[in-house]
Amino acid sequence: MNNQEEQEVDLNVKEWTLKKILIRLVAYPFCLFMIVGGIFLLLRPINWKSGFAGIGLIYFGVSYLYVDLKIIFKKAIQRNV
Repeated sequence: MNNQEEQEVDLNVKEWTLKKILIRLVAYPFCLFMIVGGIFLLLRPINWKSGFAGIGLIYFGVSYLYVDLKIIFKKAIQRNV
């Protein structure tokens, strides 16, 4: 499958179904919890490994939010063009 076909297939998938909304209602607060927990681990480390765990939590929380919002905005822009 080439890049053009992948983009056409992606536009057919709806981002605002009930299932995806419910997943986002759980995933977004969980990501925020991971980001805050990661910041807490960076500022108040329990041991020397806590800093690495904090960085990991922040990375995974931010990366999910970034990718999900990027997909939403990309599809919104493509539908309006």
